[in-house]
Amino acid sequence: MTYLDSLKNDPARKLDLDGDGQTLAMTDGLLLLRAMLGLSDDALTQGAMGQPSAAFPTLRTPKQILQWIETTHGVACLP
Repeated sequence: MTYLDSLKNDPARKLDLDGDGQTLAMTDGLLLLRAMLGLSDDALTQGAMGQPSAAFPTLRTPKQILQWIETTHGVACLP
C-alpha cells in the first residue's frame, strides 16, 4: 500500500511519463498502457502527446519514456 500511497501523494513525479508537468489519462495513461503492451519508438508516442514547444520544452522521446518507466517503476512492469 505504501507504493500506491506514494503515487497518490506525488502523481506528477510518479506518473508524468511525457515530462510536461501534468499527469493526464489521455497522454500519460495511454503512454503507460502502450509501454506495458511492448510498443516503442513512434508507435509508443504517435498521437499520444504533442511536440516539444516553448510551453513544454522537456517532453521526453520514446526512448526516454521507456528509460524513465524503468528507473521510476522498475523494469518488471515492461515486457
